[in-house]
Amino acid sequence: MWDASDGEKRFVEELRTRHPEVIRSEGEKQARRRRRQKQKLEREARRPLIETRNNLTDFPHKEMLLEAKDIGPVRVRDIKTNIRSGVMSPETLIRYRSTDEWVELCEFLNDWMKSKATSRQIEYLTALQRQHGIADAIPLDISRRDISARISAIASPKET
Repeated sequence: MWDASDGEKRFVEELRTRHPEVIRSEGEKQARRRRRQKQKLEREARRPLIETRNNLTDFPHKEMLLEAKDIGPVRVRDIKTNIRSGVMSPETLIRYRSTDEWVELCEFLNDWMKSKATSRQIEYLTALQRQHGIADAIPLDISRRDISARISAIASPKET
């Protein structure tokens, strides 16, 4: 007869004898934990490369020139090829303007995708400016907040 205090232990023993494939030993559990930890570390190590490739795929300005340290000017379109060939990596230092600070490619792309205006926003503002006879140039690296403010200023009805 099974008592409540020892029930779980007896159940595991019974299950182990009848169906050993269901219950893992402590050694198997530790091996599984080590495998999962190793896989997690490998994923973390590959993440900058994966993020960089994904951001390059979605980057709105493929023809934009960036300055890569020790390499020179490079088009955004060519960066994936340079990464595949080993010329560049996610840690390659780049900058958009010669007055900007050097930043790792991965960080630059992450920042750009999160905070800079999209192509649609730039196209919309360009069309609005054209309608209102405004000839101001729109920089590609304008922030989303700034472009929204410009669009609101032009699109909102003027009070007289």
